[in-house]
Amino acid sequence: MSDITSGLLDLIVESLTFTIHDCGICEVRPGHDTGWRTLPSLLTASTSYAGTILLSDNRILLCQPNEGVCIPSGVFHRLFPTNDMEGVSRWSHIQYQMLGGLDVFSLFSPPYRLDHHTAERIGGINEQLASLDTDNNASIYNSIKKASLVFELLALVVNISEERRDCLDIISGAKRLYPALNYINKSFSECVDIKDLAAMCNLSRSRFDFVFTKIVGVAPGKYIQNLKLRRSQVLLATSDMAIYEVAKQAGFQDVFHFSRLFKAHTSLSPCAYRNQIRNRIM
Repeated sequence: MSDITSGLLDLIVESLTFTIHDCGICEVRPGHDTGWRTLPSLLTASTSYAGTILLSDNRILLCQPNEGVCIPSGVFHRLFPTNDMEGVSRWSHIQYQMLGGLDVFSLFSPPYRLDHHTAERIGGINEQLASLDTDNNASIYNSIKKASLVFELLALVVNISEERRDCLDIISGAKRLYPALNYINKSFSECVDIKDLAAMCNLSRSRFDFVFTKIVGVAPGKYIQNLKLRRSQVLLATSDMAIYEVAKQAGFQDVFHFSRLFKAHTSLSPCAYRNQIRNRIM
């Protein structure tokens, strides 16, 4: 990003936000299998055992003991120990956003397999995050420490990631779309009028659709729908809400329509996804 202006860089840094969806340290026993899944956040894990990463494009990656994995949000994958090995996993699911809700890893392609050195550093961060997460003594220090660790992890992953060729175009376009992206990120569960979003960016509806799709990769309506579905994934994993309540909280008025979209998005029904994510550690 050597060509980026200091003003735009400041805007990116100021707009960086994170959400920790889950983290932990756990024993992984022979036979453990995450099953095919997609997560709404970045997965990083350091594992003491040899593991296998399966990807939906038929790639198979093998991790040696004390290496790790790094899977961006939205990537279909499956993880399991190799040759019935067992050990410990230090992991986290963290969502990183910038410029009004744009996924930071829309700009970068991280390596799905982490080498021993990087995995050890990330595992150490995840271990500290898990410790803070179980600390019932809320304090300013703990909050600052947690934020520091989360951004340290982000810096580590970005440093070893490959920057997309169109990175600067995406950033410049996202700056132009910032008012709309910021509004969507705060109000996606409500009724959002695309014409109003276009007006926020001083663009016609047709021009807004074109610019948005070019920069974000999907049309505005699809982007809003994906945000709702990712929100529902988090709610299913972290709450005991009934499915109709999850649908409503995520912005869907019809639970049956929600269930159809959710299955198309994750390949699982909402109930099956909840069972899988809760019964499959890491």
